Amino acid sequence: MHILDHIRVLWEKFVAYTENLPIGFGVWLGTFSSIVFLRNVLEEFSQKSTGFPNDVSLDFFLHAYAFYLFGFVGLILILALATKERIERVSRFVLFIAPLILLPPIIDLAVTHGAGAVMGYRDMPALESPADIPQALIDFVLYSPYGVLFDGTNAHPLAQLEKNYGIRIEVLLELLLFFSYLLTKTKSGLRALGGLGAIYGGLFVLAGFPDIIAALFGASKLDLIAGRLSAMNPRFQNVNWIAFACFTLLIVLQAKLWYWAYDRKKFWAVARNIRPVRIAAHMAILALGLWLGFQNLPPGTGLRPFDTLILVSAVLSLAFYWLGAVMYNDITDEVGDRILGFLDGLRQLCEPLLHRHQGLAEGHCLVLFR
Repeated sequence: MHILDHIRVLWEKFVAYTENLPIGFGVWLGTFSSIVFLRNVLEEFSQKSTGFPNDVSLDFFLHAYAFYLFGFVGLILILALATKERIERVSRFVLFIAPLILLPPIIDLAVTHGAGAVMGYRDMPALESPADIPQALIDFVLYSPYGVLFDGTNAHPLAQLEKNYGIRIEVLLELLLFFSYLLTKTKSGLRALGGLGAIYGGLFVLAGFPDIIAALFGASKLDLIAGRLSAMNPRFQNVNWIAFACFTLLIVLQAKLWYWAYDRKKFWAVARNIRPVRIAAHMAILALGLWLGFQNLPPGTGLRPFDTLILVSAVLSLAFYWLGAVMYNDITDEVGDRILGFLDGLRQLCEPLLHRHQGLAEGHCLVLFR
């Protein structure tokens, strides 16, 4: 028992130390990006990619970066919501857990004596429509290699998810650490289990992302792999670009939630400055451009599932571009507004004195010319 108490004290000190380090946004993002880049390089060597680096590898690097950023930002949001801790403190703690993603390729290379192991998304063949997602989530939580009822046999449900040892060890270690963090912060086993359940849900989204997005867009996984998903943009003929676009869109929404959790007053101040009338004018111009573009599509060409994603991305890109320009203008004008505010205050202070002296001067003139 004494050993367990000692471990608990060390763990609490580690949590407090990481949360209070003076790590800003730039340092956090640079460190995280370096960890992800190293993971991707190790994974390329583990999977024996031919001709590395090549175009496919570069596409994969972008896709994988968005994958990890989406996963870790989502994790931060879950932990912050479950613990009610300041989100910047949670972000610093999670950064120190991020190096665990380096384990899978290292372990796989060691176990296979350098032969490497295939890493990829988990196949979920039963997931064919949005209605199948709840049952697929239950099966994943119970029977996946990270599930509570997984026994490792080939006859076990979802046994095809067992692709390598490295990812299983990484994920189980992370689940243990995050459960310990939740327990440390909440002092409640029930809330910690609830937070762990939410993390399992996020893990399900990451593990079966291609199947999930194909089901949501009414496409098949074969369409996703073969690239039969877009008539508007030929870049969507690559599964890496499709996943990258989906993750990027989700990360933008996550960033808004992160900012809301960070400072609600600033978030709503930004939201109130959107200026919907001007944005509507820009959207009208975008709609005209899209209409003109549709006129150039070959006759009989219909929109495909991911063309919806392209349209949503175009609308959000323009909206955030406009909002960013407004915010940048407001920040740039802040110094000028302060000077104008100071001069206006000085004018209000001096105005009564000027009126008083003006009155005295008029009185002297009347005396002189009387």
